[in-house]
Amino acid sequence: SVTTEKLETKVAETEAASGLGEEAKKQLLDLYRKALENIKTAVSDIQAAEGYARIIDEAPARIEAQREATIDLQGKDPAVDLDAALTDPLQQLVQRLQKEKADLAAVRAQSNDADNRLAELSARPSLIQQRLPLVRKQQEELATQLKVPPPGGENPAITQARQWELETRFQRINAEIKKLDQELLSQPVRLELLKIERDKALAGKKLAGKRVEILEDLVNRKRQTEAEQKLARAEAIRQSAEGKHPLIVRQAEQNAALSEEIASTMTVLGGLTERAEQTDRRARRIEADFKSAKETMDIGGLSRELGQMLLQQRYLLPDLRTYRHEVEKREKTAARIGVRRLNHRQEQRQLLDVGAYVASLVTSETPDQLAQLDDELRALARERQALLEKAIDSDDLYLRKLGELESAQQRLFGQVKGFEEFMAVHLLWVRSSSPAEFAGLGASPEQVWRMLSPTGWREVGQSLLHQVTLSPVFALLVLVLGALLWRRKRIIAAIPALRASVGKPRIDRFSYTLQAFGLTLVAAAGLPLLMLVAGWQLNVSSEGTRFSLAVGGALVLVAATVFFVRFFRMACIEQGLAEAHYRWPAARVQLLRSELDRLTWIFLPATLVAAVAVSLDPLNGGWAIGKIAFLVLAVSLSFAFYRLMHPAKGIFAPPSGVETRGNPQRLLWLGYLALVAAPLALGVIAVLGYLHAAGTLFGLFLTTTGLLVTVWLLWELARRWLLIVQRRIAYEAAVEERRARMAARQEQEGGHEHAHDQAASMETEEPDVDLVALSETSKKLLNTVFVFLGVIGLWLVWFD
Repeated sequence: SVTTEKLETKVAETEAASGLGEEAKKQLLDLYRKALENIKTAVSDIQAAEGYARIIDEAPARIEAQREATIDLQGKDPAVDLDAALTDPLQQLVQRLQKEKADLAAVRAQSNDADNRLAELSARPSLIQQRLPLVRKQQEELATQLKVPPPGGENPAITQARQWELETRFQRINAEIKKLDQELLSQPVRLELLKIERDKALAGKKLAGKRVEILEDLVNRKRQTEAEQKLARAEAIRQSAEGKHPLIVRQAEQNAALSEEIASTMTVLGGLTERAEQTDRRARRIEADFKSAKETMDIGGLSRELGQMLLQQRYLLPDLRTYRHEVEKREKTAARIGVRRLNHRQEQRQLLDVGAYVASLVTSETPDQLAQLDDELRALARERQALLEKAIDSDDLYLRKLGELESAQQRLFGQVKGFEEFMAVHLLWVRSSSPAEFAGLGASPEQVWRMLSPTGWREVGQSLLHQVTLSPVFALLVLVLGALLWRRKRIIAAIPALRASVGKPRIDRFSYTLQAFGLTLVAAAGLPLLMLVAGWQLNVSSEGTRFSLAVGGALVLVAATVFFVRFFRMACIEQGLAEAHYRWPAARVQLLRSELDRLTWIFLPATLVAAVAVSLDPLNGGWAIGKIAFLVLAVSLSFAFYRLMHPAKGIFAPPSGVETRGNPQRLLWLGYLALVAAPLALGVIAVLGYLHAAGTLFGLFLTTTGLLVTVWLLWELARRWLLIVQRRIAYEAAVEERRARMAARQEQEGGHEHAHDQAASMETEEPDVDLVALSETSKKLLNTVFVFLGVIGLWLVWFD
């Protein structure tokens, strides 16, 4: 049989041969080298197979040894051999803590490696089962090729090399089959052994973590003790300086202040360490949940049970906005400590020459006074040298702790963001309840009572009352909103009063429309702002309960929708923004008023009920009452679109007598049907159990609707501005033309027309300029700009 030595000899002989042609030489070397690689791979696979076989024999003893080691670690006292006590110097305790943290990091790495190897080993059987049929088929094909006689007339050396390459490839495949078979046979015991090793690593990690906690507690207590000593020293310095020279008193006060600063820093360090540890633990837990979810999904797909678990984890993820506020505070603190440390270092350099430092302090004293004060000032200067050294060390430690907190927060941000993106991709079509649960959509009395319970609403009132008495800002906002609601009728009455000047070229101004727009905003903002402020205070109240927090979150969530509906309704009052300024037809405005009133009394309350119910029961969509409220708001919105967007009877219907035909009309009907069907389709999705998808898409659908209506209202505002500008230009041109005609007529009549008659004529005969329609160029430009804005807005809403 062919061997490695024989092939290597043939390679050397072929490379040295001079009688072979280049093509034959290249072919021979290629075949020899492939055969060599086949043999090396076969040897490696045979060794791996033997290793798997040995594991089967050795595994029981190794498993037992690992199990005993795990039990020993689990029963071991973490304080044994710690060699640390409160009486030890702080620097020694810190060094010991750093060593234990390094050991903890190493054990964590071992645990993570065991987890990774365990996941990889669990997936190997399916991969082996897929690989074995392929290599067995290759084995059969090679066996057939080995029986085929070589082609006649071929160079014997090439024939032999090809035969060796086939034989060694056959050996390699046989070795791979043997390795795969042994790997499959040994997989259960190797899996059990790896689980025991993972358990041992977890036990070691737990033990190392407890040792770190003990040392952290010792270090914090030591720092607290030293801080108390520093405070006592500061007080002693103050007392010892009482009644002495003002310069001595001032220096003693400065040293005491520096001692208090060091003590304050030492007190804060323990809290920083705990915050960093809490953040890091939370990040590791989220990382583990994330990894487990991905592995479970890879194995069994996204089942309803896994979806429910992920939804629960999604609601338990921390709010990154809170952590972002902490990041801002941490950055400001780091900047302040950095500046303080620079000042300390600068003063420390000045104190290198104590005599010069003392001389710089003494300015107006006589030589005799200076001689009396010199010893005490030098003592205080040396005291300050030691304090500055401590202050710089504490500042360095403070900045290191802030760095550890930053690292932990960045890790948390990354894990939460990655998990949220993962769930956003996979949870959209997770069924969170079965259709059978909707067989009877009646809300149980317990659920209704949960929403209407006087106890819950009393909790809301108590929480708001607590905030009013505790937060002056909230009380002031309530007073301002109360005054706004009290003046609301006068604000609304001021809107139609602007109608008198609208439409007259000589006196019409765009500012009237802006005033009407602003008054409409203010008139509509009272209730939504009250909801927003009340919800905000309910969410931040220290007296908050589960029910009050649910109501607060729902008020904040629904406030924007309430404002949008109320503003649109306020724009449709008689002689208001829509009728007087935008010149919408009266029938269109009346239709809008009736449908917006219906939405106000049906859609908005249903939205608020659904939001409160979902906040109380997020995983199940707010019980049956939340699902019923969702269906009500979906049907009410669909009916509003049915009335408002009808191509023949809606607000965009062409004037009577104007016929529209062809493809545009068919597209309008298709768009109309899609718009009416969209809320109903989301209601059906909710009934089928896809509550998360229905809620997410409905929120995006409402945002899209609000965006398009806002763009429409702004387009009307811009159109009104262009109309006024063009009307004013045309009016001024007409006046100039009339003046020219009158001047010419006056010249023909010899100047007998009185100036008073001319002024009266100019005043009473206002030109009738028909500019209801904008010029085509301006209209196209306006449409292009707002279509572009609408497309950008839609992309921002839906790009995720």
